[in-house]
Amino acid sequence: MVKDAMKWKRFKDMVYIMKNVVVGLKPPDELTDEERELLRAAYNTLAAILRADWLKASSQEKELADKLEDISELLKVRDRILAIEAETAELCDNGILKSLKEKLEPSAATSESKIYYLRMRGDLCKLLVRIKSGGDVKKVTDEAFEAYLQAQSW
Repeated sequence: MVKDAMKWKRFKDMVYIMKNVVVGLKPPDELTDEERELLRAAYNTLAAILRADWLKASSQEKELADKLEDISELLKVRDRILAIEAETAELCDNGILKSLKEKLEPSAATSESKIYYLRMRGDLCKLLVRIKSGGDVKKVTDEAFEAYLQAQSW
């Protein structure tokens, strides 16, 4: 089913399906190599799409702010940026990053899968840094660094 969602570019559906697969895992069960790749593809693709939307909206916001002509349009764009940031936070912070830290990494049976999950967490944090602002940037940067460092030590 998840492969069909990928084929039809239904990345939110992929994320939903893979999230349910992860939630359904009982230790010592582990994701197969194929499931790990599908999990990564689902989250990375959807996060990249959100980032592209965020970049486009941010660019549009900057153009509108420079002109100072249409405040209502500027506010709509700003609302869109906030919605993208909230969706990204839900997808990553409350979704896959939580699952990686609390479920997948601790239950990884092999060093290969442990490293895979740590690198995946680092990659998603790296992508999140580009969207976050203020104090959140340091927090997410530190988490990415920590994940990569742990992966290296394995």
